[in-house]
Amino acid sequence: MEKTYLWQRSVLGLMAAYHLVLGGLMLFSGDLTVKLIKLSMGANIIQAPALGVVSELLACYMLTFGLMIALAAVEPVKYRALISIGIVLIAIRLFQWCFFAEDTMPIFKVAPARFWTGGACLAAFGVCLSIFRWQINRDLPRGNPPS
Repeated sequence: MEKTYLWQRSVLGLMAAYHLVLGGLMLFSGDLTVKLIKLSMGANIIQAPALGVVSELLACYMLTFGLMIALAAVEPVKYRALISIGIVLIAIRLFQWCFFAEDTMPIFKVAPARFWTGGACLAAFGVCLSIFRWQINRDLPRGNPPS
């Protein structure tokens, strides 16, 4: 009997939905981007002409990541490499989060508790992906893994 990985696929689905919805909304409106960043991160961003370009770049990343994770949610064993890529991207993002924390918090006027709560949520997603990837690897038959 093949495993369904229901809770793991649910986490991937939520992660994909978050990135697809926010990325899609941010692609079309700089004003909406400011509001979404304030709502999700507590950051205070001043609307500027360059923000539209930057928000489009961020939206493209979010949409790409969301699509990648959505594929992994649909067929996690087949697209297990995408889960590994997600783990690497989250690790890079966490490194950046921690490395630039002292600059980011005052620039965007984010309270430390809110800032580190966001980092903890990101880390939790990374841990979930890592556990899920380990479970898939553990459950694969030895010899000829499915393609």
